[in-house]
Amino acid sequence: METTTLAPVVKTVHVGCSVERAFEVFTREIDSWWPLDRHALHPGEVAAVTWEEREGGEVFEHTRALDIDAAERKVMTDVGTIRAETIILATHLPFPQSGAYYARCKAMRSYAIAVNPSAASPPPRGMYISIDEPMRSIRSTSDGRILVGGEGHKVGEDDDTTQRYAALESWASEHFAGTVEHR
Repeated sequence: METTTLAPVVKTVHVGCSVERAFEVFTREIDSWWPLDRHALHPGEVAAVTWEEREGGEVFEHTRALDIDAAERKVMTDVGTIRAETIILATHLPFPQSGAYYARCKAMRSYAIAVNPSAASPPPRGMYISIDEPMRSIRSTSDGRILVGGEGHKVGEDDDTTQRYAALESWASEHFAGTVEHR
């Protein structure tokens, strides 16, 4: 395994408070200044952002975890081993071998469109998914649009995206008055 050492990022900002208070705001209170409405996959659903609260704390980005040793509190990655007091496994699919979930997964593709509803058809608030086939999901956005998703299939089984988007547009027009802005 090749290890790459990068120069640390150094940024100096002068603030009108003690070093201790600035450190507390930067670490423990990061969610008071980090714009969660723009830097979260699901704005409004993120309760807090946390940061390692110690001098010399590190943030690891673009690092692939390969294995976890919970007893030793360490994560083996593609760039080396990381030790941590607490390890949180937040993945789409757990990678340790437990359950062998990876063997039951298949790559899927689905499609989505954004509808700008007319005043006569206000967007539903929340997220919904159908139980029938073909599956449809709808979600309202903070700017008043409706995201309509569906037409899922195994990757490589269908390359007619035009037909898939047309089916979503047809379904959306049956349920919401408005114009499709994005596909």
